[in-house]
Formats: sequence, C-alpha cells, structure tokens
Amino acid sequence: MIMHFFVPGTPVPQGSKRVVRGRLIDVNQDSLRQWRSAIVRQAQGWISTHRPLRFPLDGPVSVVVGFDFPRPKCHFGTGRNAHIVKSRFREALMAVKPDLDKLVRAVLDALTDAGVWVDDSRVDSISATKSWVTDGEPGIRIWVFDDGGERV
Repeated sequence: MIMHFFVPGTPVPQGSKRVVRGRLIDVNQDSLRQWRSAIVRQAQGWISTHRPLRFPLDGPVSVVVGFDFPRPKCHFGTGRNAHIVKSRFREALMAVKPDLDKLVRAVLDALTDAGVWVDDSRVDSISATKSWVTDGEPGIRIWVFDDGGERV
C-alpha cells in the first residue's frame, strides 16, 4: 500500500451536466468544487507527512474507495426510537443515486489535482463501494496501491 486516508463529508458526484447560457457546467458545480478541494487537502496532507515517498506516481496503481453516506431520515424510527435504524433498513444496500462511477470520477480527478499521480490513466484497477453509515462520520476512505511499476 502506498497511501490510505479518510475525507470527512458527504461525497459529491462529478459528471452530470446541464447547459447554462450556452455552456456545459456540472449540475452541482459549487458543492463539487468544495468536495474535490477537501480530497486534495487530505491527499496533500498525507503526502507532506510521508516525504520519503516520491510523488507524483508514474506507474500502474490500483485504487480502493469506500463511500459512506448518511442514512436518510426514513431509515430511522420516530419519537424515542429516532436514533434506531428500522429493521427493514439495517442491511439495506445503497442501490440509489448518486452513481458510483460519477463518485469515482470526482475522486480520481481530485487525486490528480493533488499530485498523487501524473495522470489518472495510471490507475489500472479500481474497487469502489457505497454504503450507508449509521455510526460514525460520512465521507470516503481511499487506498492507493503500487501495482509494480516505478517504485516509490
């Protein structure tokens, strides 16, 4: 493993576009800009505390990303049970928007901006999951692994 870190916050997808005054812009442009900046700050902070490693990476890497989203209110009981997840939602998979590929796109582009690798084309394998978080903080967990290219 080359690096591992957590970025707190609600993940924001990248890729949905709309036309405004003849220009294509991201649907969630402001929140996306803030989200990517948070990823860049965390990645650069990790890099600065692990200086013997050489960045940006210029060989094949694999990336593992876990997206943790806050549960919607409908997953919880009411009244004195407002903090308890209803039994039918305890094992619920997050098969709802946002799209996983658009979430990954935002992360890979932010890691490129942070100087983790020369270009996200160096990523030869991605594993990504999205899930509901009940206890703990929403955000993303990111791992980057060296796949045998240029040694870091």
